[in-house]
Amino acid sequence: MDEIAEGGNPESGERTLVYFPIVHTQADMGALGESIQRLKVKRLGWRGWARNVTLVDKLWARIEQAVERLALPYERVRVYQDGLPVCGREVEIVTELAKARSRNH
Repeated sequence: MDEIAEGGNPESGERTLVYFPIVHTQADMGALGESIQRLKVKRLGWRGWARNVTLVDKLWARIEQAVERLALPYERVRVYQDGLPVCGREVEIVTELAKARSRNH
């Protein structure tokens, strides 16, 4: 994320695509969260699961810091998220994720 290039001149109509890879948090899993946690604990043990949660949290902290450094004109920003289904419930899904304290909303 440190290699994000600044670019795109809004006056010339240029646009810049900024791509952030994401990793899902427990909150993103919704109703499947508990069963996924059980499977991970079974496979990795409690320490491995806790280490995984910590690594995902650190990744999200880096993503948030990178976005803040970009100083984006949010009124002109468009967010495209791979994996969010086009189903007529997009706003509802994002709202549920926000309520679940997902960093991926």
